[in-house]
Amino acid sequence: MNGNCILLNGDYTFLSLVDWKRAMSLMFAEKVRILKFSDRVIQGVGRTFRVPAVAVLVKVVRSVYRGRVPFSRRNVLIRDQFACAYCGSRPGLQP
Repeated sequence: MNGNCILLNGDYTFLSLVDWKRAMSLMFAEKVRILKFSDRVIQGVGRTFRVPAVAVLVKVVRSVYRGRVPFSRRNVLIRDQFACAYCGSRPGLQP
């Protein structure tokens, strides 16, 4: 692993990959529980810390699907490749 930590939602569904520094700060803020630690060790002043590999948020975060395409007439035409839904013809072409 290249220093990334798998971040799971409170219901154990995948949420994202976070940098090990962000995972450590979430761990110290007690916002996550650590399921698995990686082999990587960070040396602090007088203390060593194991870097988390898999973390679960304490609370469930409602995630909104950001990749949604807004519903519009133009987007429907693009989806259907500008073909008529009834006869299948396209502009400028005879059926």
